[in-house]
Amino acid sequence: MQRTNLLDELYALHPNETKGLLLQILEQAERYDELLEKEHTLQKQILEIWNGHLARKRAETEGKRGHVHIVMGLSDAGALKCALSTLGRRKESEILAFNDCFSEGPISKLETEEGRKYRLEWISERFRGYMHAQFTGIRHGLDTVLEALRGIPADKEITIWTGWHAHEQIGMRLALAVLGDVPNHVYIGHISELYEEIAGRFDPVPHSYAFGFLTMEAIEEIVRLHEERKQPLSLEARQAYIREWEELSATKAKLHLWSDGKIVQAEEDIYDEALMTLVGQMLRGGMDGEQKFIPANRVIMEALERWENAVMVEFIEYRLWTLISGGRLKFKGVPAAMQSYGVALAESP
Repeated sequence: MQRTNLLDELYALHPNETKGLLLQILEQAERYDELLEKEHTLQKQILEIWNGHLARKRAETEGKRGHVHIVMGLSDAGALKCALSTLGRRKESEILAFNDCFSEGPISKLETEEGRKYRLEWISERFRGYMHAQFTGIRHGLDTVLEALRGIPADKEITIWTGWHAHEQIGMRLALAVLGDVPNHVYIGHISELYEEIAGRFDPVPHSYAFGFLTMEAIEEIVRLHEERKQPLSLEARQAYIREWEELSATKAKLHLWSDGKIVQAEEDIYDEALMTLVGQMLRGGMDGEQKFIPANRVIMEALERWENAVMVEFIEYRLWTLISGGRLKFKGVPAAMQSYGVALAESP
């Protein structure tokens, strides 16, 4: 077939037909190991052409992305992506998201493989579903995100989004420690501070530490305000945050809270008495006045609301089971999920 006729035939194809044919060609090419050695050449050439195309597309895309945003949760990443799209900034922005909660569990030496391994083992033994969440969200696992941070090109601007919450404040310091003395302009986008300025225009929320809890309009306004006012962190400020990370990394605490503008260490059992009190109150407040067991999910949701999400769901359930194991609470049901069992005070009839 002459080249002119070939181009005419290609242009006449529907986009879906083109994709289907390309898929068949690539699938056939990837099966070259099933063919005789002398028949490998064409298949390998096809794959080389395709891989070269992908590499050029990636390089082109990366070249357009001049700004890297770092957020502390997957819901935050989704919300920020939507806001950036509305503002016409999505194509120029790359988003890195941690899939973890640094306020719970050990954070010692997380910048090292040894520290991350210890954290994974410690939390997996105590928090239901943590290991599964880490591996199903592997693109946002700690190893992957830290590696991506280290690989950010020097010409990219970086914004780390944080708020008044131990998890995000710890994550910000960890990210800065991993970035070290990179020449990039690094900005801190303070969600809580910016939201306070505009909160009166939006429905009230229980707290303002994360994008995932705010309306899309509020997030867009926060991003706009940040862009208007942003100033890169000075070298001195970055070094101060890195020193704070080194201090945090040297501790053995398993729980950190945000109090009076600071990250403070706390004992794991700091909420145990409050949990016991809450269970007792909910038992006494039962509709029939004689409720024997309170569904664990109701206890956990009430605790989250009262403590303004200072700790995560998994941590509260972990403490419930610690109290059950210690004989202070009893349970009834199937301990497979928090909605399938109830809890009561051990001394209750």
